Parts: sequence; C-alpha cells; structure tokens
Amino acid sequence: MTTAPPVERTFAFAHVSGVSREALDLHIGLYRGYVRQVAMLRRQADALSHETGSNEGIQLRRGAVDQRLAFELNGLLQDELFFEQLDGLPSDSDPSPGTSILEAITASFQSLDAWRKDVMRLSKTRGIGWVASCLDPRTGQLGNHWIGEHHLGVPLSHQPIAVFDLWEHAYLPDHVDGGRETYMATLFRNMEWSVLDRRLGANMQ
Repeated sequence: MTTAPPVERTFAFAHVSGVSREALDLHIGLYRGYVRQVAMLRRQADALSHETGSNEGIQLRRGAVDQRLAFELNGLLQDELFFEQLDGLPSDSDPSPGTSILEAITASFQSLDAWRKDVMRLSKTRGIGWVASCLDPRTGQLGNHWIGEHHLGVPLSHQPIAVFDLWEHAYLPDHVDGGRETYMATLFRNMEWSVLDRRLGANMQ
C-alpha cells in the first residue's frame, strides 16, 4: 500500500487582528514543516512495510517511524484546525443564540463564560501543548483537554471542535509581556464561531 502525501493548505488571515503578520508567517512556516515531515515519514513507513523478514531491526525502525508520525501528523492537523478558526470573519462577540455550538457549550458547561474560564484555566498548564474542546460522541457533550506536545491527552474517539495552540511560537512574537493570557484573549476575539458550529454539526450526524 502506498500512502498519498498530505496536501498543504493555504490560509489568508485577512481579518485577523491582534496577531502580527510576523507571528502568522512563522506559524505557517512551521506548519509547512509538518507537511514535509508527514510526507517523508509516510514514504519511510511504506518502504518498511515492503521489507521482507521479521527481524528486530525492521520492527524497531517501523515503531520509531510510527511514533514520530503521530507527533508530526497531529501537528499538521491541529494547525489546520487552528488556522481555520482564524481565517474567517472575526466575530468580536459571542456565538449567535440558537446555534449548535452555543447550545452544546451551554449544555456541557452551563454557560459560555464558564466554558471560556475552563479553557483559560487549562491554557495555564506548564509546558508546550494545546487546549482542545472536544466532542464526546457517546454523550454529545463537550469537554476541554490538555494535549501534551501534539498527540498526548485526547481521549480515544473524541473530536476536536475548538483548538488553541499553546506552543511558544504561537504567542511569544506578539505577547512577551502578557504571555498566554493576553494571547488567549486575542484568540477569543478572533474566533470564527461558524467554523466551530460547522465542525460540531459534522460530528453529530
């Protein structure tokens, strides 16, 4: 089996405010690195799958490739989810009444404010990683989770609906003094709620 290489996506960020072009370009450059790494690792995995024999060396190499692929592929996918949230028209307001995303947040956290506070609390976790607000398909509820690096922490089968990048490259170019707190406030201001609403609808069918 030959696995197709990933397709690099483009994002305009035409309406983003409070995040500099420098920071966005840096972030896009790192995303492209994930795309290249995923393509290379998939080629290596394909090559190893065609090697004959079952010696320990092949097993070790395949295991190392697969572990690295989980890191690189999740970095690619989470960056795309993150960029989608910033690539539309910023709302500078709460999601509209009656939308699926607001109803899901309210059902899961009692209020939009409580959800935001929980996301903010998780964003202060020490270390590199992400906050992801994920849908549990068994219950239809949202839960917030800390993802270590790119691939450690999300329960199996849960679907990310909103993601917040907490690696230093995402916020230090613009928020050295205020750090994560001012950066997270900027992300909330630029949130394209219709993107989250669409993701939620796609995963609740």
